[in-house]
Amino acid sequence: MNDDDEGVLVSFTTQKVDEQKPDSIAPLEIEHQVDEVIVDGKLEQQYNHFVYHFENGEAYCWARAYTEHIDEVSIFGPFISRESLDSADAPEFYNDILEYLKRRFGRIDALGEEGYETVWQHPNFIELD
Repeated sequence: MNDDDEGVLVSFTTQKVDEQKPDSIAPLEIEHQVDEVIVDGKLEQQYNHFVYHFENGEAYCWARAYTEHIDEVSIFGPFISRESLDSADAPEFYNDILEYLKRRFGRIDALGEEGYETVWQHPNFIELD
């Protein structure tokens, strides 16, 4: 500093950032699938999506996200196993999956009695349609 410089006090405030908690569950498998509907040799429809498979030895769930709506996911289950559509009583397992999906998607839907129902949506979620 020379004689013409005024003294400047610089203050820095540090903020402690909480460490990110690890996921309590992860999918055992993620598949990238493309389903095509071809009629008379012509492509009529195409469904491009990711399927997440979750298992814990007592229950099974899967979730699907379409690439054209990549911020949305639908969850199915819990079921007794991957081979069975019988419902499993596994609320902690289901909640762990919801927490995993909440960190990655803006909206989570589940199939209810009257079609798909939103079970969680981020406050800043914007539906693009």
